[in-house]
Amino acid sequence: MHRWIRKLLITVMIVSMILTTVSCSSDTGLFGMLSSELRGNGQRQPSARNLTAHQLVQKMADTIRNRSDVAATFSSIPEKQRGSVSLDLFQQYIALLTRGVAGSIVSFSPMTEDEFSEIQAIMNERVPGQKDQIETLNGFWIHTKGVGQSEGRFAVFVEAKEGEVATLAGWWVEQLIALQQFSVLYFDALSGGDQEALAALLKETDLPESIIDIRAARLIDFYRNNINSRPDEFRLTHARIDSIGFEEFGIINPDRSQSVSRSIEIMQTGSGLYQVQDVLPEKIQISDLQILYDDKLLMTFGQIQDGEDAQIRSGELESIIGESLLHDNSVCTTAPNGVQRINLQYRSLRLKAEGTCFRHSRWSGTITEIELVSTKCSTGSGLRPGDSLERLLEQYPFALESNLIMSGETPLGRVQLRFKVEDDVIQSIVLSH
Repeated sequence: MHRWIRKLLITVMIVSMILTTVSCSSDTGLFGMLSSELRGNGQRQPSARNLTAHQLVQKMADTIRNRSDVAATFSSIPEKQRGSVSLDLFQQYIALLTRGVAGSIVSFSPMTEDEFSEIQAIMNERVPGQKDQIETLNGFWIHTKGVGQSEGRFAVFVEAKEGEVATLAGWWVEQLIALQQFSVLYFDALSGGDQEALAALLKETDLPESIIDIRAARLIDFYRNNINSRPDEFRLTHARIDSIGFEEFGIINPDRSQSVSRSIEIMQTGSGLYQVQDVLPEKIQISDLQILYDDKLLMTFGQIQDGEDAQIRSGELESIIGESLLHDNSVCTTAPNGVQRINLQYRSLRLKAEGTCFRHSRWSGTITEIELVSTKCSTGSGLRPGDSLERLLEQYPFALESNLIMSGETPLGRVQLRFKVEDDVIQSIVLSH
C-alpha cells in the first residue's frame, strides 16, 4: 500500500518536472504542440461561445421561419448577449416580429450605410434623448417572398457597441413591447366601440378635447363599417423605438371607393407617451358645395342644368353682391378656342369662370373657382371667413392632416375645398375644379 502511494507521488513529481521544463523551452515536441493547441483554444473560446450580430439576427430569423421553440432559441443565446431581456420579453418580441414577416423568409442582409443613416435620422428626430443608444445599433433586413412571389423586407436591429459583443438590447426590446401594448389597447377600444377609452388614447395632440371626441367617434364608425379586416390581421410594417406601423386591408373609403390597404402609425413622444397617426380622408360635405350670401343661396358649385354646365349670369349675381371691382382686358382674356376666361374680384368674393363676355359690361359662364373672403359669404354648413379653426375642425376633424384641403365629386367632376387659415382663423374658403 505504502509502495503504491510512493509510486504515485514519484509519477506526479516527474510529470511536474517535465511540464516545468517544457514551459521554459521552445514549443517543440509533443508537449510543446499540446501547450500551443491549448493556448489557441483559449483564445478562440470567446468567439466560439459568443454570437456575432449576424448570428444573433440569424437565430431570430430562423425561429420565425421555422416556428421554432422560442424558449430553446433564447437558451441558445449566451446570457450576457441577452442584455436585460427576459424569456417572457423575448417571446413577446419574436411574436411581434412575426407579424412583420409576410410570406416566407428567404434570407437576411445588413442594411447599407445609407439605409441605416436614413432610419437613424428619423429615430433621432423623434426620440432625440436616445441618440447615443441609437448610435450603437446594427440594422438588418429580413427578406421575404409572399403570394405571387412578391418580395418584401422587414427591419430588425441589435446592439453592437464597438469592442463588445452584440446583444439584444433590453432598452430597445422593452420600448417596442410598450408600443405594441399601446397598440393593443388602441385596437381594443376601436373594436369595442369604447369612445371614452379611445379619446383618452388619442389625447397626445394639441387639439381641443371636443375635437378629439369627434375624431374618436369618426374612427370607431370607420373601423366598424369601412374596414373588412380584423386587428389581428393587420400587418406590422415596421417596429422601432420611435414608432410602429400597421397596414390594414380591405378598405372602403368615405367616398365609397375601395382601397387595397391603408397605413397607420403609433409614435413615441416621450416616456410612456404615444401619439396615433390614424388619419381618415376627409370628403367634402354636399352642403359645402352651396354658396350663401347673407344666409341666402347664391349658387351651387359644380352643378349641371338641362344636361349642360350650369351657367351663372353676371346680372343675377351682381344684383346681390354688387359689381366687380375691375372688369377689363387685364381680367378677361380670350383663349384660342374662342372661350373667354374671366377672373373677377368682388368685395365679398373672387371668382374664375369660362364663358362669354360682352364688352366687359356683362358676362355668363361656368364658375371654375370661387373664393369667399367676406363674413357675408358662407358655405351651406355655415362655415365662413372669420370662423375659428376649431369650428372648421368640428366639421372636418382630420382637416389639419390633409393641409386643410378636402376633395369630392360633383356632376362636373372632381372638386376641391380649401381653407386658408392664419392665427387659427379662417381667412378665405376656396372651391375649385
